[in-house]
Amino acid sequence: MDNFNKEEIINQAREHGYWLQRDVQMNRKQFMEFCNHIATPWSWKIHDMHGEGDLNEEEVVDWSSETRFMKRSLPWHADNPWSKDFQFPLRAFYAVNIPDPKDGPLEFLNQTKWFESLDEKQKDEFRQMKVLVQCYKGYCQPYYDDFVKINPITGTESLKWGSKVVYTDVYGLEPDEGHAHNHFSFTMAIMRGREIISDEEISTWFQDMIDKGHHDIVEFREGDLLVNDNWTTLHYRRTLTNSNERLLYRKTLLQPWQKYIG
Repeated sequence: MDNFNKEEIINQAREHGYWLQRDVQMNRKQFMEFCNHIATPWSWKIHDMHGEGDLNEEEVVDWSSETRFMKRSLPWHADNPWSKDFQFPLRAFYAVNIPDPKDGPLEFLNQTKWFESLDEKQKDEFRQMKVLVQCYKGYCQPYYDDFVKINPITGTESLKWGSKVVYTDVYGLEPDEGHAHNHFSFTMAIMRGREIISDEEISTWFQDMIDKGHHDIVEFREGDLLVNDNWTTLHYRRTLTNSNERLLYRKTLLQPWQKYIG
């Protein structure tokens, strides 16, 4: 693992939303060693708290198009937004089998850079908003929180966005290409005072992120090793159309400020 600089990987993922290295040769054991090298993997207890009790801390998830969300699209979202102690984790992926790199690439929106580009009046408007959050698996009661979150290390701000049903034709938000969005939604409502923010207004935020160039696309190839920082970016995957299995190894990792529970 000496070839992988932990600080460089974490800092690049935090700044750009992800770190990527191509043409890496590794097996499951080596992938797990890489994950342990750069951050602390979720323990069995943390997985169990999030409804994934079939896993243990040594396991690597086979993120397969045949089992995990099947081939359906996943709209713009950030992982695990509802958990107060383990929000927006790091996630590591290793591409094992990619039938077609152009089929269902992983796409990113750097909402942190977008928020930094806003003027102070716009930022203050977001800071006054609240978000009603739920766990779509039913592992917590819905609760209100500030819509703007602050990174504990850098102090940078971005939106506490999970995934939400938004009826719009904005790229990556459309409902949908087959996924049950009502079930998948983490974000029940975004509030300005007592008023719910409309789909039309939410759509303008996402369109602005895209228009300002905060949209990036990674076409996975076999041997790709990627670390995604859910705090910084949102991600999206289009519907997969290739009939062959697309397989990645995946591991969920703690953010540096999060506490390990064994």
